[in-house]
Amino acid sequence: MQSTPRPTALGRGVALPSRGRGDTLRRVGSSKRGWDRRAAACGLAWLAFACSSEPRVRAVSVSPSTTQVAAALGLADAVTALDPHAPDALARALASGTHLVLADGSAESADVRALFASRGIAVHSFAPRTDDEVYGAYREIAALLGEPGAGEKLAAQVSGELAALAARSGGVERPKIALVLQRQPLRVATGGAFLAQLLAAAGGDNAFAETSATGSIEIRPEQLAERKARALDVPAELAATAWADPNSATQRLRAALVDAPR
Repeated sequence: MQSTPRPTALGRGVALPSRGRGDTLRRVGSSKRGWDRRAAACGLAWLAFACSSEPRVRAVSVSPSTTQVAAALGLADAVTALDPHAPDALARALASGTHLVLADGSAESADVRALFASRGIAVHSFAPRTDDEVYGAYREIAALLGEPGAGEKLAAQVSGELAALAARSGGVERPKIALVLQRQPLRVATGGAFLAQLLAAAGGDNAFAETSATGSIEIRPEQLAERKARALDVPAELAATAWADPNSATQRLRAALVDAPR
């Protein structure tokens, strides 16, 4: 029977989807009288901002991935998710008063990202592929939303959970896998790719683990045979979204390992 990994920090079924703080900080401190009223209500002046009912930062997310990561960080209330293809997307973003847009780096969101930027709205795009890039994206999104500590916590939690899953399958025979990202030309995931971590958690070993940390490299087809590796084609959608939902991506890789030709 196929085992199911315990859920990771980013795999809790959150409904779908780089600096500076938003308007909220400026509004909170816009007048001394307003600040004093907040302080009086809280009892201590230094608690005035913490007791404000206004969100710390108002941001708009135009991709499922960034919306899901914000939720995993515990900052879903600081983000408004918008469909970038909706005809009123820009109008809603402008009406919200946001000065910050979070997005992925996909071609699908390119037009709307350019549109937001043309209106003076800061757009931060994320398309991480390596371990360092993924954990760095968690930290950057958390910092942008006003809670840098949440990024450190999430990075440590996801890294620890993936390492635990990999260690759990360490005593059994593990297939040597080439994670194929592209066929023409032939490109595979390197040891530094985040997908390589997910593969280890799923019970496989990366056949190109010792290669560069750039995320992927181009290889010759005969190198697969030379390394006695099983080729596993990774859908572009999975490669692009694995950072936002590593639990789901790990499950898909585990299922693919069962079905992959030997």
